[in-house]
Amino acid sequence: MYKLETVNNSNFNFIDHFNITTEYKEELLDICTNKNIFKKLLLGKNVKFIKADKEYIGFMWFSKLQHQNYKIHCIKIMPEFNNDIYYGELLKLFNNNASIYIGDNNNLKKELLVDRGFKIVKTIVEMKRPLDKEAVLDFADDDISFRVFVDGKDEYRRCMIQNKVFNSLSRQAIDEEDIQYEKYQKHYIPEGCIFICKGDRDIGYGQIIRKDSRIYIANFGILQTYRGAGYGKQLLTHLLKIAEKFNSSNIYLRCDKDNTDALRLYNSQGFQIIDSYCEYERNEFK
Repeated sequence: MYKLETVNNSNFNFIDHFNITTEYKEELLDICTNKNIFKKLLLGKNVKFIKADKEYIGFMWFSKLQHQNYKIHCIKIMPEFNNDIYYGELLKLFNNNASIYIGDNNNLKKELLVDRGFKIVKTIVEMKRPLDKEAVLDFADDDISFRVFVDGKDEYRRCMIQNKVFNSLSRQAIDEEDIQYEKYQKHYIPEGCIFICKGDRDIGYGQIIRKDSRIYIANFGILQTYRGAGYGKQLLTHLLKIAEKFNSSNIYLRCDKDNTDALRLYNSQGFQIIDSYCEYERNEFK
């Protein structure tokens, strides 16, 4: 017999049995031991322990990134109980048609996921940059300006830009309903949704979001026609200045490992890779 539990005073010390990336371990322990009861309940629901015959044998910590889209930070089973059945029970927590990101530090067998209907879509790197580091901008076009997304007016414009920017990266197209859904999510920061404009034309978009205790840059891109002219760096620099207002020491982002142009831009502004993980999709539950 086995059962799943959320965080409680009996199980949070169990995570010391595993080799977890230091940065993630500190964040996980903060969730498990936080004195803010609301925060502990809110974030702790995404930490699941699996128990067999009254003994804790493993756990999974995950985050919901957006609708049907999750990241598994850690999924671990004790070596002596390293049975695919237990991993399978933890993976059942995700909905059908879900996409999941799984970090390399988990050593979860690819075959286990494939057998349950998942397939690899791409490999993602996670990057971090200190916010006290000065951004480098060696060129600025005087015809460039920035404006904040206007609710009830700019949904179509944002859809158009994002769908064009990410079309070549096999990313699912969004519609205005998706944007309406996002505005009610905890990660959403209205003043962090920014268009970059050349003259009176919107040529790109990027936003600042809050995920758990971190600040991220997300949905960042420039329309194909305007790439290679330094506008991406101008938008990135502007977002970094906005991020300084949110009382965070670091800022994070995620990028497709094969997007060499984006990686070059982020590296030029002091971002460094701290983790990598695969994105899996599942079209049916097995």
